Amino acid sequence: MKLLVIGLDGMDRRLVDHFDMPFLQGLLKRLAVLPVKEDLWSRGWTKMLSGAPGTVTGAFYEQPALDGTPRFTQSFGSKNFPRDLDRRPLWMELDARGKRSAWLNLPTMMPAPAVNGVVLGGAGGGFSPECRIPVQACHPPELQAMMIEERMIWETRFNVSGIRSTDLFFDKCTEAIWRRVRIYVDMVKRYGPCDMGFFVQKEPVVLANIFMYTIEQLMSRGKASSALHYLLQQFYSALDDTLRYTVDMLAPEQVMVVSDHGMAPFKRMVNFNVILEDIGVLQHLDPPPAARGIVQKVKGRMQQAIREAAGVHPVPHLPKVRRVDHARSEAFAHYYVPGVFLNDERFGGRSLDGEARNQMISSIADRFNAHPVAKEVGLVARPFRSEHAGSPKEALLPELWVDHPEDCFPEQVGAAVQPNPYYRTWTDLHGLTRDIASGKKSSAALCAVDPAFLGDVDPVGQFDLTVVHPLVLNHFS
Repeated sequence: MKLLVIGLDGMDRRLVDHFDMPFLQGLLKRLAVLPVKEDLWSRGWTKMLSGAPGTVTGAFYEQPALDGTPRFTQSFGSKNFPRDLDRRPLWMELDARGKRSAWLNLPTMMPAPAVNGVVLGGAGGGFSPECRIPVQACHPPELQAMMIEERMIWETRFNVSGIRSTDLFFDKCTEAIWRRVRIYVDMVKRYGPCDMGFFVQKEPVVLANIFMYTIEQLMSRGKASSALHYLLQQFYSALDDTLRYTVDMLAPEQVMVVSDHGMAPFKRMVNFNVILEDIGVLQHLDPPPAARGIVQKVKGRMQQAIREAAGVHPVPHLPKVRRVDHARSEAFAHYYVPGVFLNDERFGGRSLDGEARNQMISSIADRFNAHPVAKEVGLVARPFRSEHAGSPKEALLPELWVDHPEDCFPEQVGAAVQPNPYYRTWTDLHGLTRDIASGKKSSAALCAVDPAFLGDVDPVGQFDLTVVHPLVLNHFS
């Protein structure tokens, strides 16, 4: 094997350096680690595979459905990759060079494309990671039998797993990463030698999304002082062991290490729609929630403190989503998207063109940025769609991008800004009802490559993950 690309979902240099990961730490010391920064709305794995930004591919999380309604979608797969670009998808570029490749578990590589080699596409995009792997995920189709026989685990997502025991969930995540690399090695050997391999370990982001509060606590204290600390240390050590095993078994000439983003503590939820309502450009269908009195607040905090002291976590209180009245709103924000959309014909609203549109966008940005909460938190709205005018996927873009601190996430529920009720220790998972708890994505993605294959890439430049595409191909020039 000429090149093995190791994909680690949600890993960054800070995590690698803190935990006992001598193999991965040694790799990064020998490689050139590029200063990659991601925008967190685009799909990082698609950027690597396509070599193009989301403004060209349309690979965003929670993007407008563009069906004349306010509906959004997360649907994106291998059939959505553009084929008319200078850079074709990475698997097609390798095929064109006569190179054989082996892919395992890459998100958005579904259905599995027909390549000169073997593919197991990643879960998601309508396929639950807890379901049996379908034939659409496999190329060649007979690969499905191997995956079923060897009980391949696509991804151990918390919510759909139904597991609420912390110990058992860590066990299942560790089992998944070990079973995945063993199957990958067997797959490569069974289907013949290949020139390039690319596999992704998903569980790092699954655990960090839940336990980032405890990871931060462990980093600040420097040594383990609880059972949960030890579980985290054991998982990252096991992850490091899986990487050593894979490299030892496949003996690639070169190794790259990539991640689609890093991880940050998720301390605050922000709701741009409350600010938009305050400045008079949005109306809600639902009334604002009644304020809880001081007695109720104190009582709730006492109950939570007692339950946490007893090791029983209550279900966090999260305000209900207030529905936007699109018939009376000029602009709105949507969950996950760090931006503001004009309520135009894309969403069933009125058509807005020319100078009137530009003036509305400018006015909303000025008033948004002048809002007390925006100034206090550090939310800054700036033109976005106009900067990408003429791009293939311009219609998907919000008119304004909202820069925000990395510990904030655009939930678009509750107050304009509020503490994240999930930001705490999760020794008992019974009170957790979703996959994202105390952790969120950070912009610090990993991209590490042997300096001999940088080509024209300046190692101290500023990059996003589209740089992975040419770096891989540099190994096959």
